[in-house]
Amino acid sequence: MPLSPWMLPAPVPTRYGLLEASYSLTVPWQRGVELQSGQCLTPGADGPCEVSDVPVEAPGAVAEFEPISMRQGSICSTLSRADLDKFSSQALEVRAEYLLGLTLETSTNPDLAGGSSLDVFTSVPAAIGFLDRYLGLNLYGEEGVVHMNPGFLAVAGDAIYRDGNIYRTAGGHRISASPGYQSVTLLYATGPVFTAVSGIDTRSTIDRSDNTSIAYADEAGIVVFDPCVNGNVTVPSLIPA
Repeated sequence: MPLSPWMLPAPVPTRYGLLEASYSLTVPWQRGVELQSGQCLTPGADGPCEVSDVPVEAPGAVAEFEPISMRQGSICSTLSRADLDKFSSQALEVRAEYLLGLTLETSTNPDLAGGSSLDVFTSVPAAIGFLDRYLGLNLYGEEGVVHMNPGFLAVAGDAIYRDGNIYRTAGGHRISASPGYQSVTLLYATGPVFTAVSGIDTRSTIDRSDNTSIAYADEAGIVVFDPCVNGNVTVPSLIPA
């Protein structure tokens, strides 16, 4: 009896990653973004009936971000009659989260790895509490993002809670637990993060020399944040020694 042909269904994305924790970038970004921000301007307060100097500062320094190109390829015999364009585009739609997280952590753009090392902790919840304070002191009440490998969600305890499609710290900041983050010893903290992805384009060819079909799905993406708030802490490794 011949075997029944069957292809795996479309991949299902993981939850609570960068694309869910970030805001949508709504400006044209395909040629890159030049960011100017007042995120780190120092606020001042006057008491009643007082005349005093309030800090006056220029907006933050310009940061430049270039988009990345993402590609997913697939290959199969022409005899299979498989819809490789569909397989490639479905896979890339899910894997864009991984690739954007990977780019944000380590990139030629401003990235998480380029932030300041703040402290070392023996407890993940204590480290998250410290980053809550760090964001509060440096964002002056604005919502920020704590970035972590997804494995840390299981050991964060009461330092985090779920809020709809995202996790938040006890202090209310968003959590990005992207599968693209590779570090198993660092937690990062930044201001708000903005992301965008283009539509997926597919193309396919047939190699007649061996009767194989090849399909590629291509998509562009970008991650933008103000690097004036960018710190990290070291915690016990997710991988036992």
